[in-house]
Amino acid sequence: MNSITEFIGSFSIVHGFLALLHGLSGSVSSSKIRNTYFRFIGYFLMITILSYTIISATITGTIVLWFLLILGPILGPIVLFGLCSFIIFSLFVLWIMGQFPTSLFMGSYGILQPFFSATQVSYLLAALLIPKTCEEFVLDGIDVLLWKQHTSKGEGSSLIRQQYSRRTWTQRIWLLCYNFLFAVTIRFWVFLLLGRGGIIHHAVAAFVAGSQLVSVYTVSIQKQKFLTHVRWCFFHAFRIIGFMLPLQLLQSHEGMMSRLVSFLWLGFTYSASAQLLEPLVKQDLSLLSDQKQKHL
Repeated sequence: MNSITEFIGSFSIVHGFLALLHGLSGSVSSSKIRNTYFRFIGYFLMITILSYTIISATITGTIVLWFLLILGPILGPIVLFGLCSFIIFSLFVLWIMGQFPTSLFMGSYGILQPFFSATQVSYLLAALLIPKTCEEFVLDGIDVLLWKQHTSKGEGSSLIRQQYSRRTWTQRIWLLCYNFLFAVTIRFWVFLLLGRGGIIHHAVAAFVAGSQLVSVYTVSIQKQKFLTHVRWCFFHAFRIIGFMLPLQLLQSHEGMMSRLVSFLWLGFTYSASAQLLEPLVKQDLSLLSDQKQKHL
């Protein structure tokens, strides 16, 4: 009976949504996760500022170099200064008239679109460079999960932590490549068979993002093979979609809400994923406990 219930729960979007709510609630209420989160955000902001500075300098330098090469060292700067002055004045007039072309800058194909990728690049750099990475957030989330279920913290989370060893740079890069290839393959076949648009697009994006989230535990912490990780994700596909779809829908909107969800993703979503992974965590704990008893 339990196996039937677990099988049905694996295909329940509602179970995934409830896992998100319980996971976020437990993460926010944990002082350890909150303190780690705020420290991580500080490092993240510093790296983000550095990323924006590098992108800005690259774009500005490329434009200036183009004018210098085309018009020469004297005429180039003069024309560039005049053109920039005209553009700024025109945009100021449009702003006063209430006709400022926001979509030209902030839209999906706006000229500032490269800046919107800086957030995710910054998080990637932060996760690679800062010792307290997303793997630690997941382990902290498991602590909260087991504590709420009245499982002995020393017997539960410590067994999983004993199996965990920080991955090398090479292993991290390989995992990123595998996740990228998996995402591209899923999107390609869904687009080929079902097209792209509406809820299908958001559901696929949620599944891909959730699968990458799950890989932190399955591949990085438990050292499972990537194909084993993929099988688990497909078996629990609806649970993963239910967990990630609300965040995906909120993040798909341009503006402040998207930024807030991005910051929520930094740490809290990783620690909350312990609730998504609850069936797998319990299974691993049972196996580890049995192994420990055999060695006694």
